[in-house]
Amino acid sequence: ALVCCGRVEVDEVLRSVVAGGGRRPVERAALALLALSALWQGALDTARRHAEQVLSTAAGAEGWAERLARAALAAALLDKGALAQAMTVVPPEPAALPVGPGAELAVGRDPAVPNLPGTVAELLAGETRARLRLAAGHPSGAEGVAGDVAARAETLGVDNPAITPLRAVGGAPRAGGGAPR
Repeated sequence: ALVCCGRVEVDEVLRSVVAGGGRRPVERAALALLALSALWQGALDTARRHAEQVLSTAAGAEGWAERLARAALAAALLDKGALAQAMTVVPPEPAALPVGPGAELAVGRDPAVPNLPGTVAELLAGETRARLRLAAGHPSGAEGVAGDVAARAETLGVDNPAITPLRAVGGAPRAGGGAPR
């Protein structure tokens, strides 16, 4: 939650969690959050390094930490102009999003209830997929994905433009432009 609020002082706490080298699940989760924080601060190389560390750990990553690391890595690569590479790492669209009217963010292990890090991972992944489609010359596909991201964010009551920057520009990237970064 502190990362999502732009409280960069939490980075020091996350770095202390990673002191073990990123091998345990909690360390990989902290690295994924550091990747997100670095991305939002514009430190693209740092975001890439943290995300790649999550994804290259021998124990692997799973769940929201993997999706968040993949989304942050794809966004950082896209922002650096590496479109083809970004397309290879962006998380695939989830088969079904467990969000409907009246949904709330929750903390817990119930996969049917969205949690904050999982939701941020999905929103970032969706936004990045929209930006990738726009960069690849598919503006209508980008608008459709961005519209889905905006609708999901609205359903969940997520209106922080740091988390969902596409909403700040009307929910969809425009041809010849894109969501601000």
